[in-house]
Amino acid sequence: MDRRYGVTDEQMARSYGYHLGDRDPRAHPVTQSSPPTGKAYTVLTGKTESATDKETPALASSDVPSVNGMRVSADGCVGEATKKIAGSGHVGSGDLAQDLNGQSFNITKANPDVTRAFRSWSRCMKDKGFSYPDPFAAMADNRFQGKEPVPAEIQVATADVGCKGQVDLVDVWFTAETSLQRSLIKKNKSALDAAIKNKESQLATASRINRAE
Repeated sequence: MDRRYGVTDEQMARSYGYHLGDRDPRAHPVTQSSPPTGKAYTVLTGKTESATDKETPALASSDVPSVNGMRVSADGCVGEATKKIAGSGHVGSGDLAQDLNGQSFNITKANPDVTRAFRSWSRCMKDKGFSYPDPFAAMADNRFQGKEPVPAEIQVATADVGCKGQVDLVDVWFTAETSLQRSLIKKNKSALDAAIKNKESQLATASRINRAE
């Protein structure tokens, strides 16, 4: 729920504006790890370094390369781990729950109660000297995208939190989204139950493998 409906903590707003303090990725340099190359790439994927997943299908068993005299399995360590954990499926429980989570958020942005709360919030902000149609427009203000919060950002974010409380925006949106999520869960119950079982089975298998090794 953290920041799902924008900034809601007044102390955080006064301290960091729309930034996240020590958690904010903008305040930290991004370090990119180097992808595996050479023999490591072949062992990992079962392919030669010059090939990519899009360019080359899985190699036939007779074409699988060797590394240091040892034959690499058809899809490398990744394929071997996937088969052990997921069999013929894929690792993980799928995207359904995450997709429904996104759907409920996006759909309820247009909910009549929520849009009325947006308008009330916007009027409240205008009374404080700031013109935004909704809280996400305030967060997206180009002036507030730097590594550190600027004074204007602190002012807007603090007003934002105050107006959210004044018009009950978070409660209104949470109520609307909770109602929709319950409906989506009911509609997709069989698929969600299957996803949970699949996830639990894979976690149990992975745990057994780790204990064995």
